[in-house]
Amino acid sequence: MNFKLKSYESLKIGLLLVAFGLFVSSCDDEVHTPILTLDGGGAVVTSVMVDNAIEKMNLDLKRTSTFHAVIKNATSIGDEAFKGCTKLQSVVFPVGLQTIGEQAFYECKALQSLPFPNGLKTIEYRAFYNSENLESVVFPDGLQTIGDQAFYNCQALQSIEFPDGLQSIGLGAFYWGSKLKSLVFPATLQSIGPGAFLMANIISSMTFYCIEPPSFVAHATISFSMDASGATITIPKGADKQKWYNTLRNSAGLTGLSLDNIVFAE
Repeated sequence: MNFKLKSYESLKIGLLLVAFGLFVSSCDDEVHTPILTLDGGGAVVTSVMVDNAIEKMNLDLKRTSTFHAVIKNATSIGDEAFKGCTKLQSVVFPVGLQTIGEQAFYECKALQSLPFPNGLKTIEYRAFYNSENLESVVFPDGLQTIGDQAFYNCQALQSIEFPDGLQSIGLGAFYWGSKLKSLVFPATLQSIGPGAFLMANIISSMTFYCIEPPSFVAHATISFSMDASGATITIPKGADKQKWYNTLRNSAGLTGLSLDNIVFAE
């Protein structure tokens, strides 16, 4: 076969497959990771839409090693939209996204990083529950609420900088964040739920930008369960150091904490 004709035919096949979200090399027919593209039509991406898109692509989730998702034109990702998609490796979120619903990415164990878009306001209950390989999250300024158990058992996370605008971190939100070493909390933070950082036992650095300690919501469990004797807690200049000590020691559950562990920001 003429080389130019063969290349042209390969290119046509590649373009057709791209339309279905499956990339194929125009030179050697090498199959790349499938990309699932969803358009929310300016509203909600639902679990039905995800299932239909997977079916349309003839994507065999049992045989496919991993796949990616690109979400366009959506203000919300609905409850359980990607629940159980254990092969989902990455997600591109649209500008204008405001809410990620309950259990939207429940047990999406292959996810590694989450660059959330500006404008996101709420991450709901168990949204990324058991995303155990998630190493990096970038929260946008303006995010207001991280729901209960939103990042439960995300054991690969090592550091988190919470954004300006965040008001509450829910019950068990980062429970079993066993590799977390550093946390940065914004001035807008008002409350941290019970068990929010339970089993995150190696945290060595916490920085708070709020003058007043956040409320540690009363419950059967405390927010932290760690020996803070070797940790550094940084608070703003002008804050009441004794008040912070009392709150962190008695309400948050930082055992081993002394006043020497608490320092003022430079």
